Amino acid sequence: MASSVRQLPHSPDGGTAVDELEVQFGIVKLDYERTLGLLDGVSRTRATMRAAGVTVYLGFLSLAVESKSWILVVAAALVALLFAANDAQLHWLYREALRRSNSLERLLQHRVRALDRRYDPYPIKRLRADLERYQFGALGNLPRGSVRRVLRTVSPAAVVLYALPVVTAVVAAFFV
Repeated sequence: MASSVRQLPHSPDGGTAVDELEVQFGIVKLDYERTLGLLDGVSRTRATMRAAGVTVYLGFLSLAVESKSWILVVAAALVALLFAANDAQLHWLYREALRRSNSLERLLQHRVRALDRRYDPYPIKRLRADLERYQFGALGNLPRGSVRRVLRTVSPAAVVLYALPVVTAVVAAFFV
């Protein structure tokens, strides 16, 4: 393998093209690991917030029914809406981070193809072009969140699930 490295073209600073690619892919690997950490953190936060949301919602709703207070029912409905908005935003963030991790995986696949086919210049040219477009940073390269972007990612089933606690609170208000 050492002889094949010597035969590859040298870069202007005296290093080999393979050395440059190794450094670049060390950076890509670091970015991929950070993106996976972001995905893990968003997943954990989403699960924790869902549990907290259900707990707070049911607490307000049970207090409202017990004390026959329609103000607490309204508070329960507002809590449900706030947690639904937070969940939708976390879902959007997860999808964007997942999209980024998928693009990093494709970049790593191009690297593997280039290593497998050292005799073919096309995979290396494609890899270099992909590396030129690559931008480091899991957080810095996510698109800016907006209500429109978040709403585009919410499925109709999620809307029903988000609306169900609000409807339940409204029905409970009539019985209180």
